[in-house]
Amino acid sequence: LVLFLLLKYRSKQPTTQAEMLKAISQDDEDQFPVIFSQACQYLLLVFGVDVKEVDPSEHSYVLVTILGLSCDRMPSGRKGMPKTALLVLVLWVILLEDDRAPEEELWEAVRVMGVYDGREHVFYGEPRELLTQVWVQEGYLEYRQVPGSEPARYEFLWGPRAHAETSSEQVLQHMLTVNSRKPGASLFLCREAGSHEKEQVNPDEEGLSTWGNPAVEDTLGVKVVDLVAFMLVKYCTKQPTTQAEMLTAVSQTDQEQFTMIFHQACECLQLVFGVDMKEVDPIEHSYVLVTILGLTCDGMLRGKQGMPTTSLLVVVLGVILLEGECAPEKEVWKALGVLGVCAGREHVFYGEPRELLTEVWVQEGHPEYRQVPGSEPARYEFLWGPRAHAETSSVHVLQHILMVSRRRLGASLSLCHEAASNEEERA
Repeated sequence: LVLFLLLKYRSKQPTTQAEMLKAISQDDEDQFPVIFSQACQYLLLVFGVDVKEVDPSEHSYVLVTILGLSCDRMPSGRKGMPKTALLVLVLWVILLEDDRAPEEELWEAVRVMGVYDGREHVFYGEPRELLTQVWVQEGYLEYRQVPGSEPARYEFLWGPRAHAETSSEQVLQHMLTVNSRKPGASLFLCREAGSHEKEQVNPDEEGLSTWGNPAVEDTLGVKVVDLVAFMLVKYCTKQPTTQAEMLTAVSQTDQEQFTMIFHQACECLQLVFGVDMKEVDPIEHSYVLVTILGLTCDGMLRGKQGMPTTSLLVVVLGVILLEGECAPEKEVWKALGVLGVCAGREHVFYGEPRELLTEVWVQEGHPEYRQVPGSEPARYEFLWGPRAHAETSSVHVLQHILMVSRRRLGASLSLCHEAASNEEERA
């Protein structure tokens, strides 16, 4: 079905469900929705092509590139395969690298799609030629030497055509949407299709070997939780801290192990509480703790000991953006359920969430909570409030969520659950 749809895309022809059923010799219409959904996801993730329904009664569709990007040129021998998905990934990496991506960082990022510098790709052709010549000539990318670098290093920036055809907000929002779809199966299919390439993709070698030992992990995990608790006290009292203080707080003398403990604790603070650890003196190793994205929400319900809630607010603001800047209440609670936050159920860190979202934050001006006009029975929705617009932007929120989503969250979220269990035992 994917090959059939690609032919329709290349010939700029619409198609219908009847045509697709015939193309794949599928008589069972009950199975077709599953096949169609998988094919559409594959097209989106691998080729950057969207299947748009134009006539629901006739079940007719057209195929268009995502985000309005019109890139269609391809190095010789690639038979015009669309490669918009790869371009969007490149544009996204540039955004994450503060609008200019070092060349080595970009090549590292595109490995997720099985794309390597100097290795012919079954769909995208010779990637160096594509990135440094074709897309540069088309105006999508700028490729230049880093000023003053010796030996010469290079970097990528958005080109004028990328700025004209799309925006940073659209790219970030698209990547966040894609990221929420569990793309593993489609990326696996992409690699399977390119399996004739001799070299195999090496697995990521993230983390340090110490974490592979369960006994050591248990000991270090406890120390991570202790360090998180210490940092939260410093945050709530608005006091700076130093590495020496933190080493004492977790009774840690091994500097190498402390580096791992510190890294995990900082990640947990950011993911669960929305607090960043900022180094202010590299010589003294002193730090301050600040909320992410410049948000100043500190409103908290009685009894929760002032735990920061910024991370939860950023999730809510992100859901609102993904729902077209106006999120139905049920969609917000559905998204928060992934974090273990449910309406009417007291949360060990965030307190009573319904009161937090619909009263405390509304009074602070971060979200707006209103009845859907004309709804009967009454339905409600969330929008960004004036304070959210004043303190941050949609680009910053989407960019932060995407940066978080690039990490492996399991370790930090398990620490969150462990910390929550400890809090409940102490209560």
